[in-house]
Amino acid sequence: MAKVALITGANGITGSAIMDHLTQYTKSDEWSRIVLSSRSPLTLNVTDPRVEFIALDFTKSPEELVNEMKDVCADVTHAYFCSYVHKDDFKELNKANKSLFENFLEALLSVAGNLQNCTLQTGGKYYNVHIQPVPSPASEDHARLVAPDENFYYHQEDFLANKQRGNSWTWNVIRPEAIFGYSIKPNGMNEALTLALYFLICKECGEEAKMPTNWNFWNGTDDISDARLIADLSIFASTKPHYANEAFNVVNGDHICWRYMWPRLANFFGAKASSDQTSPKTVLERTRSLSLQIST
Repeated sequence: MAKVALITGANGITGSAIMDHLTQYTKSDEWSRIVLSSRSPLTLNVTDPRVEFIALDFTKSPEELVNEMKDVCADVTHAYFCSYVHKDDFKELNKANKSLFENFLEALLSVAGNLQNCTLQTGGKYYNVHIQPVPSPASEDHARLVAPDENFYYHQEDFLANKQRGNSWTWNVIRPEAIFGYSIKPNGMNEALTLALYFLICKECGEEAKMPTNWNFWNGTDDISDARLIADLSIFASTKPHYANEAFNVVNGDHICWRYMWPRLANFFGAKASSDQTSPKTVLERTRSLSLQIST
């Protein structure tokens, strides 16, 4: 029987990458429908008859969502949750994203009687990169540093596993680091756009483009995750019974050091930046700006 995909956050980098993967590399006898969802109108660059769109706002209650999803999503077999709500305050961020996933999953389980797998995408914050340096590459069995209530990725993963227990459908969790990719629709959470504007402003003003960070982050290393690789792993893991009910890291394997990458980025835009930047802060603090972690 052909599979039916539901991809949330389809306007985002990963959601659109999963859509691209299914439209480019699969046939209708394998995947008969590809349902895309986002809160805002969708901009498509594909002409695949299998693709259809439904506007869904997962801040709504499960009951409201069931009424909106019951016709379009009744035959969904594989769901890929790539939705995220950004809040500058981390407590508000936790609260918003906990309920976002709960509402989605409760509604999905009510309408999709043939569900085979639900795949949740988390990110680097699962390993608390927003709090302190973490081993790289990270390990899937890396110990949790805080309680589930303090990290919404923990809460989402636990909620997913608890809902699956005793049922025939399976789950997977995909954990990328900083995500590189693109989406057709402009995205306010696009770090690349923010950096480009910053470098261009510094160039115009004749100012040095200093990176707003601390010593640890400036001299440390980051691993990155190509959105196409994330999509490939998401589809692969979610359709192979051998990998059921497991979490997987996904990174390119090439590390960058911001001390050396930052001047190269600045130079690309015609701005000036030095690899000898200094900072009075030598400890990675809990208050590190989320603006540098928008892809995690």
